[in-house]
Amino acid sequence: MLLGLWFVLGASHAFGAEMVIATQADNGREIRIAAGGRLQIELPQAGSAGYTWEIQELDREHFEVLEAGTTGRPGPQDIVGAPVTARWSLLAKKAGSAQLWLFHYRPWEGKASALETFVLKVEIY
Repeated sequence: MLLGLWFVLGASHAFGAEMVIATQADNGREIRIAAGGRLQIELPQAGSAGYTWEIQELDREHFEVLEAGTTGRPGPQDIVGAPVTARWSLLAKKAGSAQLWLFHYRPWEGKASALETFVLKVEIY
């Protein structure tokens, strides 16, 4: 049990880089992460209905996108509009303050028609 708890709470530090995971519950919040750490954002999206989350105007001075994609793709038997999870892995490049803005919308309808907005304030130390 103790080993499992160490792995969940400390493994990211033990192997070098800090990892912070942000979800929909973190919308509007501020998080702190070390420079060189990885920030993973996971948001549910109605991908099979054409909706996508997109990062708007990424602050490239403070972040680099390492990976982006979706998980949990619905199978052929799933209903239209079944949710998937959009996931980004970002590198926190240097100390400072930044914000991440993401919009959940159908690209052909434009971000003005967004179903949701996700905002995360990030303090990189």
